[in-house]
Amino acid sequence: MAVCMKQLQAAQRFLSGIRELATYANFVEKQAAGVKKSLEKMPAVSPGEAAGLLGAIDPQVWSPSHVEGFRLLLASKTKAVVADNVRTTQQDFATLPFFLTEELCQKILGEGTDRDQLLFDVCAHAAKLTLRVATEGSKATIIALAYWTQLCQGMTAKEKYNLYLQKKPVVTKYLSVPPSSTTILELPVSWKDLPSEVAQSVFPTGKPMERKEFAADVMQFVRNMPLRKDHKLLQGEADIAAGSVSSGSASSGLSVDAICKVVEACSRGMQNAGTQQVLSLSSPVTCPVPAQKELLAIEDGLVEEKTPTGCLPKKSVQDEQKDPEMSVEQQLEALQGNARLLEEAALKRPASKKGLKRPAAANGTVAYAAICAAEGSTGSLQGGTGRGRPIKSSLLRGRKAPAPLRSDLQPDGLDNLEGLDKLKTELANQLYEGITKLILFAAGLDICVVVENPTNSLYWKTSFAQKFLTILGGYMTDFHNCCHGGSRDKLTSFWSNKDWMQPLQMFCDGQHQHQSWRPKIRDGRLVFPTAEEAAYPWLLCARIINLVLDMAQRFGAVMHVDISKDQTVECHHVGVPHDPMAFLEKAIDAGHPKDLERHVDPTMHEVLMDNFHRPPHLLAGRRIDFIKKYTQLATTSKAEELKLRLKMPPHIRKLMKGKRLHLLGVMLADLGFPDKDLLHGLCNGFKLSGWMPDSNLFPRKVRNPTLTVDALKQSSNSFNEKVMQQMSIRQEGVLEQDTWGETEHEIEQDWIWEDTTSDWTGKSVARRFGIRQGGKTRVIDDCTVCGLNLTVGTKEKFALQLINYVECWTIASSARKGNTAKYL
Repeated sequence: MAVCMKQLQAAQRFLSGIRELATYANFVEKQAAGVKKSLEKMPAVSPGEAAGLLGAIDPQVWSPSHVEGFRLLLASKTKAVVADNVRTTQQDFATLPFFLTEELCQKILGEGTDRDQLLFDVCAHAAKLTLRVATEGSKATIIALAYWTQLCQGMTAKEKYNLYLQKKPVVTKYLSVPPSSTTILELPVSWKDLPSEVAQSVFPTGKPMERKEFAADVMQFVRNMPLRKDHKLLQGEADIAAGSVSSGSASSGLSVDAICKVVEACSRGMQNAGTQQVLSLSSPVTCPVPAQKELLAIEDGLVEEKTPTGCLPKKSVQDEQKDPEMSVEQQLEALQGNARLLEEAALKRPASKKGLKRPAAANGTVAYAAICAAEGSTGSLQGGTGRGRPIKSSLLRGRKAPAPLRSDLQPDGLDNLEGLDKLKTELANQLYEGITKLILFAAGLDICVVVENPTNSLYWKTSFAQKFLTILGGYMTDFHNCCHGGSRDKLTSFWSNKDWMQPLQMFCDGQHQHQSWRPKIRDGRLVFPTAEEAAYPWLLCARIINLVLDMAQRFGAVMHVDISKDQTVECHHVGVPHDPMAFLEKAIDAGHPKDLERHVDPTMHEVLMDNFHRPPHLLAGRRIDFIKKYTQLATTSKAEELKLRLKMPPHIRKLMKGKRLHLLGVMLADLGFPDKDLLHGLCNGFKLSGWMPDSNLFPRKVRNPTLTVDALKQSSNSFNEKVMQQMSIRQEGVLEQDTWGETEHEIEQDWIWEDTTSDWTGKSVARRFGIRQGGKTRVIDDCTVCGLNLTVGTKEKFALQLINYVECWTIASSARKGNTAKYL
């Protein structure tokens, strides 16, 4: 190791003295080859020795490729670190962007920074914060900080994944140094909660930088970054919109409005089926038990003595008489037909699926489907009361105990929340609001709605839950999970607008054993038993299905005959050849491929006949009549034009000077133009944010806004910084001069206005650049980088059409009115 250090230092001193020579590059290559050869012969070194060699490399002397080559060689020569009890505990530093120094943050956001050297600097900063054994997310955070500007320039998911794979071993080696006496398992919410010795070492000036928006952007980016080869972004699925906030497991692939549409469509199926009143399920459903009021036994075939005391007794059933079993998802799919979109909603899965049978294949034609019941849970979304309970210091191991986020007096969230705690609470409240909207909507369609949460959860006291409790009233069913197959005496509440769940109410008398509620250390992490209770016990799932199917049958649901999946039907295809005359008749009807006349549209056929076969004066007369009609209308409609202009805003009135908009409106109405709001938009202006109006011209394709206008204003500083970074990308001098000239011309014409305040607070600043088109310069305002386009929602897939498309549309519209080729 000492030989390599001497050779490296000697080579760097030699190269520093000959930088002015013309053959300097050749000398660099020779010296780099010598250093690499020395590193290859060097025996394995400790992480501390490797860190010393890495620190001795001067990036000003070597090219970036040489530096990267040295680092990879050192990584391959570094010994593995022998882990002890402290080192095997992974440390979660996902909030590292909130703990950066101002100097480091400027390097991250600056242009021209050596990103490989910056990766070393970020790792060194994280090491000062005692990071040694990083989680996958922590490593991804470090890589994202080091290559932030590169990642923000539109890298694909595959490129992000490759960058992560390439730099992950380097991060691991950089962090493999002997740990300090103090080790932080997880960064706290606030920097004030850091141990004093760590805070003084990392932030000698007092506190980290104040760039919360940038830190939040980095954390959101890392959440969506593919860290596994089976990530959905690498499998061709749609990418998550940039800047959108994800609520983790609580998020859904559908908006509340989209789910409401699915619910309404399914529930209206019975009405659309006519007078028929029998509910037909979309696929055959095997009923778990015959319709009955009693609940399912805990486990069929076991002796009664093993029944937990205080719970429902079990039934003894022969194996051959056991009822078929189906999961919650399969029963829900059968009840709602092919509306599989609801499977992505927040429905819990059974705790175990072992031994479950698949539903039988569909048999027969399905007329319609209807939703019988809908069940959902808010899950673990900071609504519980357990966060305020004390935890033994031996279990915390330096980690700060979870602080309460809600209280009885403030169930919607405490006033003093900040950082991640505030973000988590706000995301949970957004989900609560969406659930309330779905509950009221489904209840309005007379669908049985069930909401589950722990009985002591503060969710029931939130304003969101109180809203539907006050409006709908309903029924509350309480029970202990152990009475329905659970391992703990968790007290759970089911609220429903119908009394279907009332048979589930039962309480444990405490005469049987329960698993402990104490948190445990597992794989170096503190695990709470509440996470194990998130999934429903399988028996509870089966009993809920039994109750719902019982009610569905009472309402007239038809249970289809079960058909074995392996049962097959033999099918034969028999062909009978034509006799010669019949074959000739078929061939004549089909026509020859080169006979173009039979492939011409009837409307186009009439147009061709008018232009090339019929007397020319007839077509000329129709054209003259068309011109006369609208020429006279332009003369007689001056008063209407004036009235229309007086209603326009002043800036629109200047833009539309010399335009006959009233005449245009009459022509569009005569043609039956689908966009009925076009004239209103021309007279009042078009919005640049929010939902765009329907034009009825393009195919339907809904694209929801990613941000609200208020959210864009709050994040305008972060977006505007990205715009300023892109302004460093220059164009040709002549093109920039023409772009500036065109901008001055638009100001003179009052098409745009100059902002004399120079205050960007709450404003979106778009980058303007020019392009050459046919000898002219066209200016483009890029509203994507500034975030304005993220606030736009569209219901159609827009497409720019050429004049031939407009001409064909005019002809087709004329033909529908019986005036073929009138406007050609």
